[in-house]
Amino acid sequence: MASKSNKKTTQQVPPNPTGKGGFGDNPGNRNPGGWDKTQSISYQYNRIGRMSDEELEAFVPQNQNQKIALQRIKIAQKENGLMDAKEVTDRTEGKAPQFIGLGGESEYKKALVEFVGGDDEDESN
Repeated sequence: MASKSNKKTTQQVPPNPTGKGGFGDNPGNRNPGGWDKTQSISYQYNRIGRMSDEELEAFVPQNQNQKIALQRIKIAQKENGLMDAKEVTDRTEGKAPQFIGLGGESEYKKALVEFVGGDDEDESN
């Protein structure tokens, strides 16, 4: 039985046959790439949190992250702003260590040392 050739011929079309448009003609549309830490909410928390009262009064947010950070910091300063204060602190200083287990912190550390160090008498493992 003769086999048929399933080869298809495709015409090669250049991606931009006219050569117009694209980033060469519109360099403003080019993304330089990379992440800018100054645009993050955590950075804005740190920045706004370090401002003096005079600087804070004169501060005008320029983007959404600055608006969010300013609003959360102002709420955190109020009497019932505990949750916002925790959020700001966790973002700027890092979350506090969370101990998991039954018992207190000293029992946790003891169990961790025993687990890592092992038992000299138990050689079956």
